[in-house]
This record gives sequence, structure tokens and C-alpha cells, in this order.
Amino acid sequence: MQFKSAWCIILVIGLKLSLQSQIQNELPAGFTESDLKGASLSIHVMDYEQGTTLYAYDADRLLIPASIQKLLSTGAVMERFGPDYQFKTALGVCKSKSQAISKKSLIIYGSGDPSLGSHFFPDETARMFTEWTQAITRNGYNTFENGIVVDATATDWLIPDEWTWNDIGNYYGVPPGAINFFDNTCVLHYKTSAPYTKANVYKIEPDLPDTFLKIKPNIKIDTIQESLIAFGTPYEFTRYLSGNLSPFQNDVTLKISMPHPAEVLAYSFQKHLKTKGLYTSGYRVMYESPFPCIADTFYFHLSPPLKTLIHKTLLYSINLYAEAFVLKMGNGKYHTGVETLNTFWKSKIPNYPAVLFDGSGLSRSNLVSAVFMTHALHYLLKSKIGSAFESTMAVSGLPGGLNNFAAHTALRNNLKGKSGYMSRVRSYAGIFNSKTNRKLVFCIIVNNSMAPSSRLKTAIEQFLVSQYLNH
Repeated sequence: MQFKSAWCIILVIGLKLSLQSQIQNELPAGFTESDLKGASLSIHVMDYEQGTTLYAYDADRLLIPASIQKLLSTGAVMERFGPDYQFKTALGVCKSKSQAISKKSLIIYGSGDPSLGSHFFPDETARMFTEWTQAITRNGYNTFENGIVVDATATDWLIPDEWTWNDIGNYYGVPPGAINFFDNTCVLHYKTSAPYTKANVYKIEPDLPDTFLKIKPNIKIDTIQESLIAFGTPYEFTRYLSGNLSPFQNDVTLKISMPHPAEVLAYSFQKHLKTKGLYTSGYRVMYESPFPCIADTFYFHLSPPLKTLIHKTLLYSINLYAEAFVLKMGNGKYHTGVETLNTFWKSKIPNYPAVLFDGSGLSRSNLVSAVFMTHALHYLLKSKIGSAFESTMAVSGLPGGLNNFAAHTALRNNLKGKSGYMSRVRSYAGIFNSKTNRKLVFCIIVNNSMAPSSRLKTAIEQFLVSQYLNH
């Protein structure tokens, strides 16, 4: 009898262990074995009200997050400075006397505003230059004998650690600084003719002299799929282009990193002033030592509110904006900003580790887990900035970063969040209401899957729909 009881206990324990093993190893809804062969997957879903786990699959696995990391940098900077904070770029006049003649310099003081001339705000450059010119004439100035001086000493000028050579020549790999202009990018417009002929640049935006940008192209025109990449550091004037273009194209564009945005701003504004009949003798940029003059400030250019900048960041996944927020958190020192970002999240989510090297998620050295991301989002949404931060996220099925995600499911116009994508990385994080109107916080990160991106997107959609139905 005791022998039979012992066997029954062993059998029950064995069945229980077998069931636990089966549940632990069971693939999440929507995913197949081929999707995850050789890959890593981390999933966590939690109840917004209770803060309890509803679903977990290798939830504490540290993986590369890609652009969902922008939720961490934007949330931290909003909590620290508030949704209505605005960057200030000041205009001032400095007067010097030489042989009893007063000569004036126009001083532009940068503070790290990422939106100066940004194409994410329509007609921003023209509007900004018009307002600056009006402020100059309103204060009685029409000549600057000592030219324009751009003071860019408020921040350092560093390329974020761990960014790669393949990234920093392109529009998505531009570092922030005290002066950011035109998203720190140049747009090259190409025309192509017959195969194996030369592609010609017929326009560059913004308009620049040849001394500002030297293009060294290695571009093939053939029937291979179009692929262009630029190489070069942000602070040198040469860009090396490589790739393929299709023949007989009237307008192919390539966005590359802008050499010396502060100098491009000074050059562009000087050109604008000339069209308005205002004289300047030239321009210069101060990067290390401030201009040795206390200027009379007569105008402040204000950026859009921080919540608007964050909304653009999350809607269009703007790396420059995210990195500018890190620079702001470090009071103009980028490495200090990264340390501050890590310290912030370690203090808020102490039970789960994360390693952050930038604010945008471009570095492949960043590591987070799905459970860390859901707890971070849960913290932000429950904080005093919760409603403001929630309003900045992209919405599934609507214009923006999630316009094609879950657009034909029950999650359309329901799910809010951020996507992340780079080579061998696919990720999503956000919130949505379930079928029973239960608010769920989620994160899914996939690394090193050999499945096509479209297939992974479908799998993730199917999983989230299953969570919508089950809760």
C-alpha cells in the first residue's frame, strides 16, 4: 500500500513537472519553431492596474532593444524637465570699438534644440529665419561689421560610444550638439540614365557651397535592388557613397549626415539676411571657448514644447531628437547624460538590469529585457506625466511608426507604443485595452531570427491579438 502510494506521488510529481516543462517550452501564439530557430525571444505582458504578470516567455533575457529604447530616454527627460519645457536659442549683439568706430557682431547662442530647421515641422527653416530677421530689424540693426558668431560651446560634440562606421555617415547616425540644423542631414537628389552609366547629383538640400560637402561616389547603375549607404564622420566634409541605383530614375534621394551643422546654419542665415538687405561680413563658429564678449540678448527662439518633440520622436523614430534629450539630461555632456539615464532607470526599476549606451537604441551594445521594459512603461504611465507621455506614443493603424502594425485587427486605433527594427532585431512595446477593456502593458523583443521581417511582424500581431482575446 505504501509502495503504491509512493508510486502515485512520484507519478503525480512527474506529471506536474512534465506539465510545467511543457508550459515553459510552449511557443507563444503566432510563433513557429522555424521563426525562432537559433533566435532569442523575450515577452512580458502585465496588468496595468494591478502591476501583475499575465504572460511571460523568457521575460528577463537581456536582448538588443533597437528603437523601443526611445521610450526610456523620452520618458526620463519628460519626467525631469516636464512636458512643457522648451529649448531656447538666443540672439544677441556684441559691440566692439576700433578707432572710435563701433562694430557689431550677431551672436547665436545654441542650447541643444534639435528642432531648428527640422523638416518634421513644415516650413520650419523659412519661418525661423523670418522671425529672426524681424527681431533684428525690430531692434534697429541692419549691419554686422564683425559678422555672425555661432556660440556652440554649451554642449560637447561627441559621437555616441558603440555607434558603427556604417551608421555615422547616414541621416540616422547624426550626433547632437549645441546647434542642430535641418536635422543635421543633407539630402542628395540623384538622376540616373542607362545601366552602367554615371549617376549625377542635381540638387543638395540645404543649398551648400562645394567646400562644405565633397561627394566621393561609388555607385553602380544596374537592375539590382536599390541600396545606398554613406560613409564619413559628422565633422569632416567628405562623404563616401556606395551602393546600387536603378536606371532611368528622375529623382532618387539619399539622406546623409551633415558636416558641421553649426557652420551650415551660419552660412544659410547669412544668405537669408543678404536677401533681406542686411549686411554681415562673414561668420565663424565657437566650439570650445565662448566668444569673448557679453552680448546684449534681444531675442529668444523657443522650440516646440518637449511633449511635442517627444511625440515626433516616437512617431517617426528620430534618433537625433532622442540623443539631444540625453545631452540635455547631462547638462551638455553626452557621457554624463548616458550615465544619468542609466542611474535614473536603475533607481526606478532596481530588480531588473539594463545597459544603455545611447538614447535612440542605435547601438547594438544596448541590452534590456521585456520585463524591464514593461515595468519601465508601467512606471511612466502611472507617474505624474502618465497622461502626457501616453499621448506622445504612436497608435496602431494610424499615420506614424505603427501605421502598418495590427492595422487590420482588433488592435487598430487601440494599441499605443513604439516599434524597433534593425538588422536581426525586431521589437515592440506599449499598451492596449483587451476585449474586456483590461489595460495591458507589453513588450516583445526578437533577436537573431532568420525569419523575414514581415513574418515576424505577423507573428507578433497574432500573439498580441491572442492576449487581447484572452484577457
